[in-house]
Amino acid sequence: MSSDRDSDLHTETFSNARGWTVVRVTHLPTALVAERTRSQSLRSPVQAQQECIEEIRQALAEGAVPAAEVETEAAAVGAKGERPQPVSRFVSREDFDKLVARVTRLERRLRDSRKT
Repeated sequence: MSSDRDSDLHTETFSNARGWTVVRVTHLPTALVAERTRSQSLRSPVQAQQECIEEIRQALAEGAVPAAEVETEAAAVGAKGERPQPVSRFVSREDFDKLVARVTRLERRLRDSRKT
């Protein structure tokens, strides 16, 4: 199990004109990612970060497998002709960026439609 030192954690905060929207914490040695989205019950980015860190620490304590190992295992299973189980906990940066771009386009479209 990798250590859960604070230096192993990377926090990103995404915001828009209304304030913070998403907090993402990544455990760098394992590529584990935890995210929290602003909601009625979660208004503080500090609280969101603390929840993300706790989620990662719990996953590490439970023996979470690093993303690179999951991908290697999935490729090995796929080579045998079996369908690998989806891994829903890990989101690639590329996929996340695509989602952010899509949300930005939808917000722009909604804003523009209100102008007319």
